[in-house]
Amino acid sequence: MMLIIFSATTCFSNSLVTNDTLNSKEELKYVVFKLDDLQERNWRQFKSITDIIIEKDVTADIGIFPLSVHLGDMEYMAYVQSLIDDPKHFQLFMHGYTGTPKEFFDSDYDTQLEHFYLARTAMLMKYDYIMRVYSYHHYGVNEHTIKIINEDPFMRWVVWKTDYNYLPEKQGLATMDIRMEGVGKPDYGNVSFKSYLANWEKYDADSHSYIVLNGHPAAYTTDSKKNDLKKIADDLLKKGFTFTHLTDYRLMLEGHSTDKTAPSIPQGLEVSRKDDLHVTLNWNTSKDAESGIDCYKIYRDGVCINLSATPSYTDKIAGAHNYQIAAVNKNDLVSEKSLICKTSL
Repeated sequence: MMLIIFSATTCFSNSLVTNDTLNSKEELKYVVFKLDDLQERNWRQFKSITDIIIEKDVTADIGIFPLSVHLGDMEYMAYVQSLIDDPKHFQLFMHGYTGTPKEFFDSDYDTQLEHFYLARTAMLMKYDYIMRVYSYHHYGVNEHTIKIINEDPFMRWVVWKTDYNYLPEKQGLATMDIRMEGVGKPDYGNVSFKSYLANWEKYDADSHSYIVLNGHPAAYTTDSKKNDLKKIADDLLKKGFTFTHLTDYRLMLEGHSTDKTAPSIPQGLEVSRKDDLHVTLNWNTSKDAESGIDCYKIYRDGVCINLSATPSYTDKIAGAHNYQIAAVNKNDLVSEKSLICKTSL
């Protein structure tokens, strides 16, 4: 018999959105399908589920191990690109960034920081995609993780549970968390529309304005189980919930979702070689009257290599290269790229 557990989940923030806050906005009833553990070895299982998401015209947030994009073959890489190219239905979040549990817990702060930026850079360079949300993996939480996430200027939101000793300060969401299979060591056979309905009633889920449904596509191995997922999607729509993404909901609460205008194009880019291995970039601050500038994308020879919170950047590389800058606002709208500026040898 399948058991879906509804557990109260709190995500901590400098300006925490609590269940009381959510319930005061009776018109807001949103739901997210949160699907964890995408990597190069299981993407075909994911595709069978993401095909259902598209068929039902709902949405899902996909937890990717970003370092896996270094290892994946062309088919896997194309699949990840297809998710990014369909923002109506899909959004990616960083779901851990290290190897085995032993490698993670034996690593120090500097090693974790290196893995974190390898993960971000992989998504930027291969997909021009900014990872905005972090959600823990079952071995992805310790004091070094918290320090890195809190210090990072570009990771905005954290999906977190209170049953860990380490708690972040980053912005989060207080949610009703519905697990789509067993807890502890997941029993991937535990998927049932019947128990979903029973637990929905037991935990009075209708009284919550924002709900995250946690699951793993590895659970949906048969046609009957996949049909249960379709039934759950239909039932949530019938209940009046609107499917959305984690970041979209937060932007709605903050008022940034109404911003439909990209920032101004960065102007005045100047590139100078400091020495044989360092290139300094400076440009004028872009403007965005509605939601404000969040960061800048740095492009070298047409590829996004990093982000900058300020209108300056130092690149460590030899040789002559072409640079461009694009501005990103707080609604993640991106400007056109600046004019190309080239270094000398």
